[in-house]
Amino acid sequence: MQEHWKLIIQNLYQDFIDFFMPDWTGKIDFSRPATFLNLPKSVVAGSANKAQENLVIGLRFHSRGNALMLLCLEHLGYDNKDFGQQLFQDYIATRQEVEYKLPTAAFVLFLANSLPYKHEQYVYEFDQSHIQMTFPHYIVREQYLD
Repeated sequence: MQEHWKLIIQNLYQDFIDFFMPDWTGKIDFSRPATFLNLPKSVVAGSANKAQENLVIGLRFHSRGNALMLLCLEHLGYDNKDFGQQLFQDYIATRQEVEYKLPTAAFVLFLANSLPYKHEQYVYEFDQSHIQMTFPHYIVREQYLD
């Protein structure tokens, strides 16, 4: 499925951004094509290989230079209780791979008919330490014709 989304983004790059991230439309330099980073399989495949796949897309902004987008394709839905933690780990792994030099955004496409538990954020707390990651997302649900 990852290859299908990669083709969609390559062929409809500006349309993809316009639809899913309209706030970015005027900020991205579309004269350059989307690039896909070749990161280690552990990052690209996602922490739960069957539940999610990740694409790491290189973006060029008009004013801010280069950035990355970790696009998570979530397949499992409600049964994926660890979704938030998995996405957080993949986000950190992506940042580490570029030595924290590029700004990185995460975006999730939910492809299942149900949503994972706490699908909008990841929260970790221990004693006085508190980490919270929220991520934009879009729900793509299968539609069945009778």
